[in-house]
Amino acid sequence: LVTSLMTLHHVSDVPRVLTAFSEMLANGGRLALVDLVEEDGSFHDAPFAGHNGFDTAKLARDVRASGLSDVAVRENLHNVEKEGRNYPLFLLTATKRA
Repeated sequence: LVTSLMTLHHVSDVPRVLTAFSEMLANGGRLALVDLVEEDGSFHDAPFAGHNGFDTAKLARDVRASGLSDVAVRENLHNVEKEGRNYPLFLLTATKRA
């Protein structure tokens, strides 16, 4: 199992990290990512060099391209409240297949 909670949006080269996650997993291993749904950039104070959340459909494609399958996304898993605003989180899961 590889998990990431609110970290991926800080990573500059997401496809590279997804490939590394895939390589870490044994056949049948699972990936679980929880992070921000794409937002307007107000979650982090400027300047911020990371991502303003994710377009989950694009991220799912990137996960598949990394060699994982059975990709499922659940948007609005939870909301993080920050300075009176709600920021939705998603859960993305995937499996390493032989």
